[in-house]
Amino acid sequence: MWDRGLLIVGDGDGTGTDLRPLALMSDLGRGDFFAVCRESAAAAEWPDEKIDVVMISPGCTNCAPLLKQCLERRIGFVIIGCPRLEREEERQLLREYRAAGGRALGPGSQGFFDWERRLALCWSAAVRMPDSQPQERHVTLIAQGGTVPFSLYAMAVEAGVRFRRVVSLGNCADSDGELLRCMETAIGDPMTTLLILSFESLTRGRDFLAMASRAAERRLPVVLLRSGVNEAFRDRLARRHDDAAWTDSIMWESVAGQFGVVLLRDAQQIVDLGKLSSLGVPPQGNRVAVLALSEGLAMMQGDQCREAGLDVVEFSPALKEKIQVLLPRWANAANPADLSEQALNREGTLGRILDTLQDSGECDMILVITGSLTAAQGERLARAMGTMHRRGGRTLACCCLSRWRPLDEMVRRMNMEGVPLFSSPRRVAEALSSLWRIGRDIRPMSELCKPARHPFLERCPLRLSERDAVALVEAYGLKTVRHRLCVSVAEVLETARSIGFPLVLKVVSPSFASKQQARAVALNLRTEEELRNAYGRILERTSRVHAGAEIQGVVAQKMITDGIECMIGIKRDPLFGPVVAVALGGAYYGLMKDISLRVAPVSLETAMDMIASLKGYPLISGEWFGTPMDVEALAQQIVTLSQIGCAEPDIELLDINPIFVRPKGLGAEIADAFALRRQKARD
Repeated sequence: MWDRGLLIVGDGDGTGTDLRPLALMSDLGRGDFFAVCRESAAAAEWPDEKIDVVMISPGCTNCAPLLKQCLERRIGFVIIGCPRLEREEERQLLREYRAAGGRALGPGSQGFFDWERRLALCWSAAVRMPDSQPQERHVTLIAQGGTVPFSLYAMAVEAGVRFRRVVSLGNCADSDGELLRCMETAIGDPMTTLLILSFESLTRGRDFLAMASRAAERRLPVVLLRSGVNEAFRDRLARRHDDAAWTDSIMWESVAGQFGVVLLRDAQQIVDLGKLSSLGVPPQGNRVAVLALSEGLAMMQGDQCREAGLDVVEFSPALKEKIQVLLPRWANAANPADLSEQALNREGTLGRILDTLQDSGECDMILVITGSLTAAQGERLARAMGTMHRRGGRTLACCCLSRWRPLDEMVRRMNMEGVPLFSSPRRVAEALSSLWRIGRDIRPMSELCKPARHPFLERCPLRLSERDAVALVEAYGLKTVRHRLCVSVAEVLETARSIGFPLVLKVVSPSFASKQQARAVALNLRTEEELRNAYGRILERTSRVHAGAEIQGVVAQKMITDGIECMIGIKRDPLFGPVVAVALGGAYYGLMKDISLRVAPVSLETAMDMIASLKGYPLISGEWFGTPMDVEALAQQIVTLSQIGCAEPDIELLDINPIFVRPKGLGAEIADAFALRRQKARD
């Protein structure tokens, strides 16, 4: 992007904040610089020198001439600081500029900085030149808006978080193009160990997930702070982001869990996770060793760790003995350990304990918590933890419940060494837990493939009947309950002799979707006499409830008596495309209202995870009533159904309810299906 020239177009007076990027870039010793005011930006006065980047300052009120020049001169990058483009001419020129391959932040962008490339093209007063002391920087922040990105940056920098780059996207209207490109840059940077995102809207949901998948392959933690999530603000947001697609928070939570993206609830979590960014790859497990300077602190921190989902693991007798010999006899080496203040009164004691834990392999994280410290104790603590941090191998953090001002040297040294320092037992425990969950949830996602399409749907009518829906899933290899379409009572009786009792009879008609509401179903029919009576009864009821309904026949279906009802389905989410769902069916769904969602297609492993996440899973697994059901068969049906969702773009909804999960080894069989084609396909 950067070669030689930067052109800053001000608001007419050539002073003030408009020229702040010029000062920052001059301090960095980068490029040839030209600054002109808005009135002199006509073609005749455009600088002759090579221009790579044009910055249009927030005070500019008519960007059309500038955007036209950028388009004609093929300027590679434009940063638009003015809050919005009021004229359609401006918006059209920006669309043409992007379509021609130009990159643009804004409107409403405050710019960006990238310290590693020595670029600071931003107007925000929050940005300060980095300290002369060289420090590793591991955090990338990419956010929509102008004020929000650099406000988050300022808050986190104050707490010691080190940023490599910050990008203010502004109120981007390029269908997420710049967001995705900036994500790609961060993912390709091996020194970035934490990617923070903040946005209100998204347009290309599956492209975003593909980028999150690439981050997972690199084991790069991605965290997201969403704003405007309350539906009460949806109309207001839609006016700001007119090309966005929207989905609900339940869908976001499901997608985040599937792709290893951590959803943040509060901006303060950016600070906490940012502090841990210097630790590199997330821990593989949740075993934490707590080292405290008193029994009370040990219990306090141990409680918070367990509450956050960490495993305060019991040390082996051999490890406890090795730690105990380094401590006074009244100390307690059991985890959470009370080292007593003696651990910091002698140089090297804490360091040897840390080394012992590191070499033991019995923990994934080490958390040291202290109370009030003297300056000398603080310096010993900082030296021991700094040495441990440089050695690597274990996630390391410190919580200090003390006034930090008398401990300036300790704080300075820990910040310089990259040791995360907290003042709250709860926040450090939750941050470590989040880091572990990122490491646990991150796994390369090869599931966004495109399955092959079956030609069956092309031969179907635009309005699909239940029979069409069942035939569709059968065409893709899904197992259905044995059944036959009958057009006479004689055929019903013949079917009964073929597949056996008990049977279910269901009227088939494209005139209604719900057979139950139409009273077009008869269950548990066990004799030929019951079949004859039920056949006439359901046809008569259907004709009465739905006068003039087109009756295509009656399905005679084997009634499953040894299975548990479940529901599976696919729907087309406005943002993320095809989504697959599973839930317990019948009365169980009415009681639990529990459903598991994932973006389709899914692997067998993911499908098994979906089923196991249900509150009613013990019912299927046999834990409650002793009969384990064929969970893997259900999972395989979910996998195939998810592939249908991706292979058939015309399907808006495919609802399978019920699917009977039978005892282990007997499979899972579909009894009913309902399919709805997308409106454009029907039109």
